[in-house]
Amino acid sequence: MIIVVRASFPKKVMQATVQIYICLPPLPQTVSVDGPYFQTDEGGEEIKVIATYHFDQALQSSIRTMISDRYQVFTEISGFTMAIEEWHSVEEAIDSWIA
Repeated sequence: MIIVVRASFPKKVMQATVQIYICLPPLPQTVSVDGPYFQTDEGGEEIKVIATYHFDQALQSSIRTMISDRYQVFTEISGFTMAIEEWHSVEEAIDSWIA
């Protein structure tokens, strides 16, 4: 399983977003991240962000809480939205469907 975080915010609040981002504590060694990756909308006014988090499945509950808390600080920014999703590998999905 991985956790996928999708977020977006208006370009006009980029400075506030960067200020929070650079103050985030480092991730624990048990978590690796791909991203964040950025995309802008056609007009360049909305910034979209995606990141995937990989971790030891035994730590699933605590890692999800940590990631949620990590992004929660951004919700103070006007227009910031996010979604945190769990995605499963084929093997994990089949195991859960059969069980």
